[in-house]
Amino acid sequence: MLVVKTRPTLDSWKKYWWSKKRSKGYIVSNILFLLFELFQLAISLLAFIMTGKGLLYILITLVLMAGFVVLLVRVCYMPRKLFNNSQKLCNDTVETLTFGEDSFTAENIGSRINETVTNIYSSVTSVKHSDGWFIIVCDNYRFYVFRDNEFVEGSPLELQTLLHSKTGKI
Repeated sequence: MLVVKTRPTLDSWKKYWWSKKRSKGYIVSNILFLLFELFQLAISLLAFIMTGKGLLYILITLVLMAGFVVLLVRVCYMPRKLFNNSQKLCNDTVETLTFGEDSFTAENIGSRINETVTNIYSSVTSVKHSDGWFIIVCDNYRFYVFRDNEFVEGSPLELQTLLHSKTGKI
């Protein structure tokens, strides 16, 4: 039996958020749009200097650039926002994950929460193990993030072997 006992932390939310391809895609697309708008601003400024026309295009470009900067900052602060929202719901949650042969169980206990969720291994969509962290994503709705040193029973290598044999991922 493999057992992990953990608490949600800002670091775990960051690991989950930045492990998603979509999060990295947000950053890359915003940076590409900013570069495009910067190029467009340079052309508009050059045209304005040469002809004295196009001030409206410059203003529109500056507004768009400000919008993309706001979106970029928002994406970077999203893990903190999600963590803070989860802490408002229940800041003393202890999550116990028990890994069996057919499924694993997540038991969340806190002052305002007492739930048990059983996940079959076929519902696991993604498993990552790197830098001393496990990230297990189920059905794109539930995720479990914990460190290697939070094992109560078993070891990270045993879990890695079990998850690879049951899901084919890792």
